[in-house]
Amino acid sequence: TTNQTETLTIYWYWNPYISDEEDNKFINVSNLEAKIRVSAVQISEYAMMKNGASYVPSTHTYNGTEFWSDDYRPYIRMINFSNDLSNLPETCNDTNLCFDVSNGPSQIRKVYAYLVDSGLTAGTNTYDDNGSEILSPLYNLYIVSEAPIFAPADCSFMFSNFNNLEILNFNNNFNTSLTTSMKGMFASVRLDGGEMVNNTKSRIMLLANDEYEYIDFGGGFNNKIVELDLSNFNTSNVTDMVEIFAGCSSLTSLDLSSFNTSNVTNMVEIFAGCSSLTSLDLSNFNTSNVTNMQGMFSGCSSLTSLDLNSFNTLSVTDMSYMFYDCSSLISLDLSGFNALIGDLLNSRTFSSCTSLKYLDISNCYFLELDEILYALKDSTNLLTTINITNFRYSINQVFYLTSAKITINYTSVCEAKLDAYLAAHPDYNWVKGKLITAPSSN
Repeated sequence: TTNQTETLTIYWYWNPYISDEEDNKFINVSNLEAKIRVSAVQISEYAMMKNGASYVPSTHTYNGTEFWSDDYRPYIRMINFSNDLSNLPETCNDTNLCFDVSNGPSQIRKVYAYLVDSGLTAGTNTYDDNGSEILSPLYNLYIVSEAPIFAPADCSFMFSNFNNLEILNFNNNFNTSLTTSMKGMFASVRLDGGEMVNNTKSRIMLLANDEYEYIDFGGGFNNKIVELDLSNFNTSNVTDMVEIFAGCSSLTSLDLSSFNTSNVTNMVEIFAGCSSLTSLDLSNFNTSNVTNMQGMFSGCSSLTSLDLNSFNTLSVTDMSYMFYDCSSLISLDLSGFNALIGDLLNSRTFSSCTSLKYLDISNCYFLELDEILYALKDSTNLLTTINITNFRYSINQVFYLTSAKITINYTSVCEAKLDAYLAAHPDYNWVKGKLITAPSSN
């Protein structure tokens, strides 16, 4: 390499409305000097990978080409990306378990995928004449190219339903900067037309072909991945993350703090059925453009706490089933959720959240008290504060959450009815809070 000198001009915007005690050190300075060291990699050519996975809504089946076919996909235990072609078969064809998975035939830099017998076996759910289960070899899959590997624009179901997958290593060689859809990318879902399997409690809704259909996240179709390192994923152009991790029931932790979700509009069931998940970092999620959060955490039955205070829900129109069957959830911070959230709730938003105690909905305002109490009816040990802007007579028929410690803030139109109701039910563990002003819904 050789040393090169370049001129770098830096422009910045100085905000005069923000106070800064150090301003006087810089305002009258005409020249600033700095030494900047830049490390860069020039990519003159890259290799785009195809997506050979597909889901057919009309038949509830997955089809696939190359290693995505049913001949191989269920029996892959490891996927490894690299630029090492040294073990690539000399002739890459189906006979050698080698496939050209380049995005197009005219692509100069090719992407190859080849399978190597791992020496392990797995059952196939088929049996010989003696009643013995026929076993299949488990494979390690290597995806290689001499150039940086780029993901296609549509990564829908790309690593979905790899039932025996335990290791997925991208090795910083899977560039997703051109990807717009990650729908079901890592999902493991059993599409059985609604039949329950293995008594799995999660019975969620899958958005498929613009229609909702009941499915089940369980019953032998889940991959075995415990952790996923997606820290190098570039998601700045992604708009669709529907079911991206749905049914990943072995996944125990997930750090998505590096995800850029500023363009994402759909987050339906992205973590649904992640029943082993105990750690989930969504601190940098930008949800300002998200319109649908239906079933987002449904079936996350091992999560004990969830901090969503950074969520912006101004554009959201559907939160049904959002925390459905989060049965271990004790603490839930929704302090960032926007006003008038009550319009988005239904009876199953918090259904089966039987352990929920600490709920922060301090910036949420509800049109009726009974709508939020009914939504939270399974959380009998709840400790929270609720803001109400109206008070219907139907509240007299509400008998749930009477043991929960609930402080009720109220608008002036609610005060008289609230006083009368609390006086009539001294056995309820509810406390009159403070007078508030309802926010504008505009």
